[in-house]
Amino acid sequence: MDHPYVLDVIDKQHLKIHNKDAECIVHFVNALKTGDFEAAKSYLNRKKFHHLHFYYDAYKKQTQFLKGVEKRYLIVGTMSSGKSTFLNSLIGKEIFPSQNEACTSKLFTYVHRPSVEHFILQWDQHESFDYVTDDIMGKIDELNKHSTVKRVQIEGKTSPILSFEHRVVFIDTPGTNNSMNRRHEEATLEAIRNEQYDTIFYLMNATQLGTDDDRRLLSYVKEHIENHNDKPIIFIVNKADEIDEEANESLQELLESTKTYLKQNGFENPSIILLSAYISNLCQKVLNGESLTRREQNQFDFFYDYFAEETQDLTKYATEPCAFRPEIPNDQREVKTKNKPYDIKRIYTVLQHSGMYQIKNYM
Repeated sequence: MDHPYVLDVIDKQHLKIHNKDAECIVHFVNALKTGDFEAAKSYLNRKKFHHLHFYYDAYKKQTQFLKGVEKRYLIVGTMSSGKSTFLNSLIGKEIFPSQNEACTSKLFTYVHRPSVEHFILQWDQHESFDYVTDDIMGKIDELNKHSTVKRVQIEGKTSPILSFEHRVVFIDTPGTNNSMNRRHEEATLEAIRNEQYDTIFYLMNATQLGTDDDRRLLSYVKEHIENHNDKPIIFIVNKADEIDEEANESLQELLESTKTYLKQNGFENPSIILLSAYISNLCQKVLNGESLTRREQNQFDFFYDYFAEETQDLTKYATEPCAFRPEIPNDQREVKTKNKPYDIKRIYTVLQHSGMYQIKNYM
């Protein structure tokens, strides 16, 4: 009761509240903070405190969520692998800039919080944080430009198409490119060594397998996991939509060449997913009612037709079959963008064929 915040509310805000009622509210809050939900619930029977039910229910739900199992995923890859696009597709919104020049040596951690409506940012473990409602990409870009900031944590929801029930944390490392910035590689290697994580998501560029930068990173990951057998690694071959069948390329050949390449680098039985994070992002933008650029609109129209075909189902070209299917809403049959209608069921088929649901096999 003698806390400055409490005194400020009672005295300076001129609230019509008795000290005894204020004491009850303070005791109610302290009971929640200590996890004594029975004691906290005893205050809810009083009519004047009826609205505290909202705080009681929300706090108890969040506490139970935080006590649940947490899975942590380290995302690594070269600068051309499309890590930012992949992370955006997991979140369901474009919050990370995908341009190569936007990369920094910072480590970004994204924490799934289903009860958070917007985004909460914290950097370098400071006590202060920002609650961001608009222009999250602008805020991240601003932090990117601060040379003294080394680590940024973001809390928010993940994509509703993945429906994560448990605690999920994604740790995004800088895209390595030894010829451009050695600090990116150093930060990534340090994360592989020292971060706490359960699984490595190793992103590869479907159009650039076998670059020197990728071999260097693969070598280090191989060396590290040999000493940590409990750290499974999932190879995600991103940008599979860029395979050109008219140039005698095929998804089956991409899978086989990836297996051969990984075997040459010491990975005998790799777990491989073919993915188009870009297609996933486009589909989610349309489903969310977000506007598309002219270029995005043209590309979406192409993918809407082309990737609805069974032959373009990327989940068929993975080392494990996809065990998940999209949950299609029953209350809506179509969605419009620029006054052009699109069938909801077909969009979800394209989403499934993009390989996005395959990720849940390993989560």
